[in-house]
Amino acid sequence: MPASLTALQKDYETFKGCSSLKTIDLSETKITSIPSGAFSTTESKIPVTQLLLPTTLTTVTSGAFNGLKSLKTLNLPEGFKTVASTMTNGLDSLERINFPSTLTEIKGSPFSSANKKTVKEINFAEGEYANLSITGSYFNSLTALESITLPDCKSITGYTLLKECTNLRSPMAAQDRVYPSTM
Repeated sequence: MPASLTALQKDYETFKGCSSLKTIDLSETKITSIPSGAFSTTESKIPVTQLLLPTTLTTVTSGAFNGLKSLKTLNLPEGFKTVASTMTNGLDSLERINFPSTLTEIKGSPFSSANKKTVKEINFAEGEYANLSITGSYFNSLTALESITLPDCKSITGYTLLKECTNLRSPMAAQDRVYPSTM
């Protein structure tokens, strides 16, 4: 995509007919937000396996990735700040998500019912998450989840935080913030 690109359209068929598209490279653009349905098409799916996001990206709305059903890894760039509720809706093959150290807010559970069965790994980059609180049930019912690395943040609370994450490989270890501990 051209470096001059500053926005993607909401619910727009930008990628319609791209039946062999494997990579979407937005890394050089000036996009700050991805709206709901930005990758949607009336076709069944776009076969993208790699999505490169710009460092200018700060927010992604609910359902923004709808249509990217083959994407297995989502790397949110440094500079990214806000995770919307069900942000990953439409990422039906998602196995791994990497959050940047610049994350300041998670609004509700970022996961949809479809990828709650596929997400195996959640990573937070090393850094100071001074204003981030992880509460409630953000990660519960991720039945395929094997590993989660939680950040050193303002607070981590909620008895249902990892409820029904039945594939976690070992007991949680708060001292190293890797759940489960790899020790």
